[in-house]
Amino acid sequence: MEDAAARRILAAIHASGIDEKDVQTTALSLEPRSYYRKQVRISYFAATQTLSVTVRDLARLDAILESLIKAGGNRIDSVVYETSDLRKYRDQARELAVKAAREKAQALAHALGQEIGKAQSIEETPEPATYFYGGVQSNVSAFEAPTRTRGPSTAPGQSRIWASVVVSFDLI
Repeated sequence: MEDAAARRILAAIHASGIDEKDVQTTALSLEPRSYYRKQVRISYFAATQTLSVTVRDLARLDAILESLIKAGGNRIDSVVYETSDLRKYRDQARELAVKAAREKAQALAHALGQEIGKAQSIEETPEPATYFYGGVQSNVSAFEAPTRTRGPSTAPGQSRIWASVVVSFDLI
């Protein structure tokens, strides 16, 4: 975007009440371009600036996007929905995953006519896995983080927060 367009867009962002810390230039490029007009080569430079904007009030998202387009924004690469309470939801997911691992271990031990004893090891895995040998694994989606709003042109839906743990118990 040209310098004047960038200034208009930044002004629209600030006029929308977006905090300064929630706006960041993530890319800036300047590249030569040219074309021919009546057999004369016309050369110029094209500037592109990419901004990352965090909108904390989803009810205002559509109005903010509209103001950015009116200010001269001509491209939206992506809208990413995240929760500001990610740590809380991850902790809840982890707790539920451990609880599910214990319940699964108890059910499996019961099928053998045994009980589970003390946990010998516990490990959180980075991604839910489908197979583990030698222990009990549980993948649990703990929480459907509420991100629903009534915006007419965007649909935030829900975010799924995962935790996956592997727990080994003694059999008694």
